[in-house]
Amino acid sequence: MRGTFFLKPLELNLELAGESWPQGDQINGELSIKAHGEADLSKIGIHLCEVNIKKFKAKDEAAFKVIETFETSGEQTSFSFKLAENCLITEKATSLYVICGDIETPFECGHLQLDILPNKNILSFIEIFENFLKFKFKPLKNKTGMIQAKITPPDIKDWTSIQAMNLGMSCVDNKLSLDFAFKVKKMSYEGGAVETKEVKINNKVEFKPKDYILFESTLNQDFITGELNKVLDEVRFKPVI
Repeated sequence: MRGTFFLKPLELNLELAGESWPQGDQINGELSIKAHGEADLSKIGIHLCEVNIKKFKAKDEAAFKVIETFETSGEQTSFSFKLAENCLITEKATSLYVICGDIETPFECGHLQLDILPNKNILSFIEIFENFLKFKFKPLKNKTGMIQAKITPPDIKDWTSIQAMNLGMSCVDNKLSLDFAFKVKKMSYEGGAVETKEVKINNKVEFKPKDYILFESTLNQDFITGELNKVLDEVRFKPVI
């Protein structure tokens, strides 16, 4: 990934090694500066930032939150940023950017939006959830310290009680943390009358690496589907007998 930016009298050439990166990966790059006239390079830096896309489009400087800064060293600087294991993924509301220039005037800088993917274990977990249990994930979003997904259950009787289902996911040190939030329709017998009411059910689960990882890049499908079924049993439709 690369970009060329003209900040008179400077020409900045920013190059990153790669086109996309999973959470926790390292981003390596190089910034080359050409001065077409006298210029002060002391304020030129390379910045890894969290960016609010809506505020960015509105030219609001509050859009930027600097995570890490790398100072330039002359006309050519090599740099690297280590991504956090629960960093933002790229989605329509928020994203990570690499920005070069004077961060005090961010809209006069060069910007490269990064394509950050979920942790590979999270992607494999989603694949198991979809393929084996037939639940469908809507586009992923960022939540504080987690990735959040709205999930649609399969159209079968077992799941007719589920009105809404959200799942927060994070994977740090290979510990897979899952935060389930359900809205379900349940039968109520209050006052001697039978009626339905909406109930919120939350369930937090953590999988340790030794339990759910068979090999470095292979997850234990039987273990994961078994544990998911334990969670889902709480919201599974149970006919009144």
